[in-house]
Amino acid sequence: MQPQGKRTAKSAGSKSQAQAPGDPSETSGFAASDVRLRLAFLAAPIFLVLCLMVAAANNRHMLNTDGIAYLRIASYYAQGQTDLMVSGYWGPLLSWLITPLLKVGMEPLLAARVVMGVSALVFWVGCLAVFRSFGLPPLTQTIGAWLVALASVIWSVEYIAPDLLVAGLMCLAISVSVSPKWIEDGRSPLLAGAAWGLAYYAKAVAFPLALGVSGALAGVRWLFQADARRQILRRLATTWLVFLLLAAPWITVLSLKYRTLTFSTSGRIAHAVVGPPDVERYHPFGRTFHRPESGRLTAWEDPTNMGYHYWSPFAKQEYAAHQLKLMAENFHTVLGLLARFDALWLGVIAMLAGLLICGGGRELLLRERWRWVLVPVACLGAVYLPVYVKAVDQRYFYAAYPFLLCAALGLAAWLRDKLRAQTRVVQWLPLLAIALSFAKPALEKLPLALSGIPDPASFYANDLAQRLAKLDVRGPIAGSGMIVGGRAGLYAAYLLGQPWHGDSPHANATDFKNSAAIFLIVPRRAPVAADLDRDPTFRNLDDRLFVGPQEAEQQPLKVYLVSAP
Repeated sequence: MQPQGKRTAKSAGSKSQAQAPGDPSETSGFAASDVRLRLAFLAAPIFLVLCLMVAAANNRHMLNTDGIAYLRIASYYAQGQTDLMVSGYWGPLLSWLITPLLKVGMEPLLAARVVMGVSALVFWVGCLAVFRSFGLPPLTQTIGAWLVALASVIWSVEYIAPDLLVAGLMCLAISVSVSPKWIEDGRSPLLAGAAWGLAYYAKAVAFPLALGVSGALAGVRWLFQADARRQILRRLATTWLVFLLLAAPWITVLSLKYRTLTFSTSGRIAHAVVGPPDVERYHPFGRTFHRPESGRLTAWEDPTNMGYHYWSPFAKQEYAAHQLKLMAENFHTVLGLLARFDALWLGVIAMLAGLLICGGGRELLLRERWRWVLVPVACLGAVYLPVYVKAVDQRYFYAAYPFLLCAALGLAAWLRDKLRAQTRVVQWLPLLAIALSFAKPALEKLPLALSGIPDPASFYANDLAQRLAKLDVRGPIAGSGMIVGGRAGLYAAYLLGQPWHGDSPHANATDFKNSAAIFLIVPRRAPVAADLDRDPTFRNLDDRLFVGPQEAEQQPLKVYLVSAP
């Protein structure tokens, strides 16, 4: 394979006959004459930055359970609390990025929004690197740049989480591994390993993916480039070595804390919570009353030592059958999550078609690298098959988005080349269909992202926190206060800076008494609210928090003060 940009004059003169749409030599960049295309491309990041700023400003109220953990850990770094800043369940990179903003006095939720905006930009850059390295022509790169920009805006404000950040870093690592420079340039494996290392610090799932994806891509090259197999092995070894060297300090810290070799505790927990239904297996953090570690607001900041019921599919036949059933169910869930990135499932269809429609055999697969996208997507899906993944967890698969889009755009370019004899309308029809299919989900949600996502749990938690802050009594809070959007009780505890003592789905008045909490937050219409009203141990604070019963009824949560009978 010839290095990019070093074609002979003869090969350049016969480009239209000798090269297919995905050939690397066609995609080294925008031609100097493509002024309008360049302007369209450059407009995408400008649009993205402006939209991220508006979305961040209008979604400062947004909270989520995982986000609270990342923000609290960032606060420990900012305050130098070394005994609390390390958690094996959460990757540290997102908290590290938030920390300097807290140090200069920025409000935590605003700091989170800024870092999520930065994560979206990293994701956009990673996606563009994928389009380029997988051999998309400049026009399809431009379309991809706009589609990623549209999707990134809503994803930047839906959660405070590292999913966009880790996706962008993984995309950068994979783009380097796919590029011909990975073999030709000795620095490229170093860059790939470094990107994988940063991805691991963002989210621990990058650890197995770093080994699996880079190994699988090297395997593809091994099949196609028999004359470079020794070089491939050296490059793969370098990529892995750099990755492991970068990951080693954090692995050492975690191993010292938990007194066993540990690169993360999240995978083991994610497997524990989907075990057989013979015992309660969900996160104890949300199903039991408990006291967080001294200095922490919530045990969710490091749930590693909570009472999970770990299990092994090798323990007995019933457990093995459960694991196989779970993997089959997760396969359908993952497939659905991948398909929903575009309205017509064209990404998944194109990914499969890229392998099925390859009459040129190995030579075509080597030249048109967009057909390789199945490798990273399959690895990403496989890592979640044995563990927890639900139909609402599309954020786990943000990293798959550019590869599905790359497959669709690559297939469109290939079809356009095959339809040269047809009218221009017919030639452009596949590309138009793909652009509209991927744009539809993003455009439907973009107005919400820009105007502010309606999240009742965050809104009412903030309202309660402001009202409770005016009272003289402070202390631990119990009760999830579950309403649309999440655990409003937990959110209120975070906003007030008070410890959260958990919840139980079937808690009664006695359970709440034993929680050692001072305040209880429950849904106003929950059956347990009637029991608490009848028990003199609990004082309904409606009269102190609201001006009259009518205002109280507008708040879907009810707050009780635990007091002596």
